[in-house]
Amino acid sequence: MARQAWEIPRNDVVTQTIVNAVSEPGRFPLDWVDAPESGPIPVTVRLLWAIDGEEWVTARARAWTRSLVLVELRDPRWRVGAAWLPARDVRRAEAA
Repeated sequence: MARQAWEIPRNDVVTQTIVNAVSEPGRFPLDWVDAPESGPIPVTVRLLWAIDGEEWVTARARAWTRSLVLVELRDPRWRVGAAWLPARDVRRAEAA
């Protein structure tokens, strides 16, 4: 019996939208603070994927405002590489 399309393993990764990312034109912050010269700050972020749902992942904060944080993401579902997320969805990573 033939398998259905959704039962066949896929080798390609489907890109997804991060629902809680600020991505609408005109909503980007005009004034922000860059990470210190020592480099981006390790953080844990809440991502709300359009297909996969909520996920907490490690990332690096590159810049921020009072209400938004620019995080560097390394995930094949998000090929942009960074996203502005609400500050409420970002936590400093625990010191190792």
